[in-house]
Amino acid sequence: NEQYALIRKDGLGGSDSSAVLGVNPYTTLNQLIEEKCRTELTEEELAVGQELAVRKGNDLEPLIIKKAAAALQKQVVKPVDMYIHDKYPYLKMNFDGVINDPTQYIPCEIKVCTSRGEKHYDFFKAAYTEEEGWSADPEHFEQSNNSILTKAAQYGVPPYYYTQCQQEIMFADAPYGFIAVL
Repeated sequence: NEQYALIRKDGLGGSDSSAVLGVNPYTTLNQLIEEKCRTELTEEELAVGQELAVRKGNDLEPLIIKKAAAALQKQVVKPVDMYIHDKYPYLKMNFDGVINDPTQYIPCEIKVCTSRGEKHYDFFKAAYTEEEGWSADPEHFEQSNNSILTKAAQYGVPPYYYTQCQQEIMFADAPYGFIAVL
């Protein structure tokens, strides 16, 4: 975990995108820059892996991938490698899951909603729920001139996860992506 955390310092990953774009309620751009400039891990950074939400996410990720695969009726796999963008080598990506289609990988970001983060979701806007199935796309979802905040709100997801999914879409050169939330 320590070696992995040090590797992540050497570039911008999907979870960093929201701070870069100013839509992360937990980390500012200046804090992100300070974090990336440090060559050693702080006590706080070392402790991240032991946080309850992080452990819960790691433990539940296989279950969420299984449920996403069932909902999408496609195989969803967990890539094990960290990827470096060929055009922008300072960008790195660890995919939680991708739809395993031989012609096009589709990112599937996996999230566990905690009580702390619940206020950032609007589950009534979810594209799919186990109880209701699939819903219609949000009105005007295809408009590209909407802000990050507006587009995230259309889907009922936190802007800091919306930007992460967008970066994954760019990495996979995919037409869309999914955020699967338990």
